[in-house]
Amino acid sequence: MSFSSFVLTAGIIETVETFVGPYITQGIDLLTGLAVWLQAAVLVGAAILILIGLFTFIKKTYKMILVLAIIGAIGYFLYTSGTLDGILGGLIPPATTTTAASMVHILRALPF
Repeated sequence: MSFSSFVLTAGIIETVETFVGPYITQGIDLLTGLAVWLQAAVLVGAAILILIGLFTFIKKTYKMILVLAIIGAIGYFLYTSGTLDGILGGLIPPATTTTAASMVHILRALPF
């Protein structure tokens, strides 16, 4: 991680912390002012809501994850079997060329 990305990330984190910090402090103060049994009930309720949300998210996205895994497996099979070499052979420049020469190689391979 470079220094500039660290500074950018630190700035974002500080901004979010200054925005959300007062609400978290207010929530903790409210929760500590309640009776112990009520604190436990609130925390158990929050845990149940979080678990329901997690299961709902998994239920809605497992099909997408499965489709992406199948597409990735097909792409990996095509890449390792050499099938893509015939399709992309004209677009992939040799490894020893410079950047300008590789751009010329790609432009010559295009059908127009």
